[in-house]
Amino acid sequence: MNGPPPYTTSGTSWELMGKDVVEKRLQQHYGSRRLHISADDDLDKTAAHIVHSGLGDFCWSLDFCEHFLRSLLTHGFLPICSQLSEPPDQLFVLLPKLHRKRCLLNNFETLHVDRGARKRSRRYHLVVDSAFSEVMQGCIEQHGESWLWPPMRRAMQDVFQMTRQTRDIAALHSIELRCKGKLVAGEIGYTCGNLYTSLTGFFQEKGSGTVQMLALAGLLLRSGVRSWDLGMGMAYKTTLGAIDVDREEFVMLQRQLRCSGEDAQELSSLAAAPLGVSASELIAGLVQSGAKGQASEASMGDSVNQREAERTLTGDEQT
Repeated sequence: MNGPPPYTTSGTSWELMGKDVVEKRLQQHYGSRRLHISADDDLDKTAAHIVHSGLGDFCWSLDFCEHFLRSLLTHGFLPICSQLSEPPDQLFVLLPKLHRKRCLLNNFETLHVDRGARKRSRRYHLVVDSAFSEVMQGCIEQHGESWLWPPMRRAMQDVFQMTRQTRDIAALHSIELRCKGKLVAGEIGYTCGNLYTSLTGFFQEKGSGTVQMLALAGLLLRSGVRSWDLGMGMAYKTTLGAIDVDREEFVMLQRQLRCSGEDAQELSSLAAAPLGVSASELIAGLVQSGAKGQASEASMGDSVNQREAERTLTGDEQT
């Protein structure tokens, strides 16, 4: 391997120790409260062990390879990167997360559609997969590096490029809301069979975050996605119509949707650059499906919505 290992930078004490020694130190740090997993593990068995043993939300690993990240996504783990030590002696650790409770929208007819957002949506178009790096940078600019530290960014870029070249069960996507071609809101998420999972998002114009979420819901409905995974439960997600399910139920459902043999249509083919799809058209499709109108946007305001969406993935405590 050329260069330093992905969990650190060149010339650090962590590089000089070697991976085996670093893992021993991390095992002492985390003890039994977090399970050590690696790229060689059978993640179906790992998920079953976590469920039956009642372990916490987080595991840990030093493996950042593209193959492992794709496997984590395929098996319902949310990949988080944490920085354990500051420069110049940086150490990064991967913290795959399998929530005790997962927030899901399983019926798009229960989604609450804000009327103000529907009116504003006429200005916007939704595009998929034309600006992955820009969307990730938008998330960093709004929320800080948070869990998107350099090794995670590199791994996600690798997975994104790989899933563009070869079809896989799990596929990363950039969801982009544009106004006259300008990127004004977006998110990173992924499809896995008939399940879509939101990871993190950002917005630049007031109200654009809500429009992006509703337009995405319309696109998911059009594609045939059967469940929208919103990560950790939050009040605004309940307002949207989502529900919390226990980890055991989520793992079973995730496996069903992953292996159903009836994968949803490719999101990128439904909203291809440069024009994408009209956001108002997508939201209208939601309303026609039976989604409920909502007079006020107060409970879905962008300042709360997107900040809480960031914590959906990271949780309160990572290290």
